[in-house]
Amino acid sequence: MPATIEPSAASVRSVIRTARVLKAFGETQSEFGVNELARHLDLPAPTVYRILSTLVSEGFIEQNPTTEKYSLGPEALYLGLACLNRRHLGTECLPVMRGLAGRTGETVNLGALRGKSVVYIQQVESPQPLRFAREVGAYVPLHCTALGKLLMAFLPEARQRELLASVDLIRYTPVTIVDRAAMVEHLRQVCEQGYAVTNEEYISDLRAVAFPVRDHTGEVIAGLSIMGPSSRLTLGRLEEYRSVVSEAAQQLSQQLGCR
Repeated sequence: MPATIEPSAASVRSVIRTARVLKAFGETQSEFGVNELARHLDLPAPTVYRILSTLVSEGFIEQNPTTEKYSLGPEALYLGLACLNRRHLGTECLPVMRGLAGRTGETVNLGALRGKSVVYIQQVESPQPLRFAREVGAYVPLHCTALGKLLMAFLPEARQRELLASVDLIRYTPVTIVDRAAMVEHLRQVCEQGYAVTNEEYISDLRAVAFPVRDHTGEVIAGLSIMGPSSRLTLGRLEEYRSVVSEAAQQLSQQLGCR
């Protein structure tokens, strides 16, 4: 039997402090400066700065380049979504998603932002012989998919600007938006109308519409979409299904405590 390695008191203390730093962002407020967080936790500012710097490098914390304050990053959101997916979205969402697939006849996706892409965290395939589907855990681009544009549109302005500056606006089809100024305006429209559409921007024969899923705080943590071939999911039918998808997204939000 290998010898058991006991953690040192210093390493345990470091883990506890790191956990306290992460928990602070969910207990009182969403943003902290270094000194502000140090006072809140009654820890030395250099210690808090070291912890934050490490968490930034791992994606669990991000820094606003304008205010220099810190907030939870995409990796923290992804872990939270993994927990929600296991406890709530992974089970309770399926009846809603199956009902939506049955009413529309199209594939239903639940996706979340991770890094510079959208990751599918749940899917119910269309019952139609001709359908589009991606396996759970697959990644799709942000700038040319309904889920991606939706999730970018509801980000805080600084985070959206930072993310959009780092995303490669690859032209997948002749109508893919590849101009950054045009994308900023498009995302503004998405946020105003409350949903996003992709009209053959990623795959030439694919259309989709997506609506936000919110947690108990009202924050958009995921998107719900239907997607299908353009020959069946016409623009008229897409318009017809908007209210159905919106209703399903609201049901999922309510399951997460959103009121």
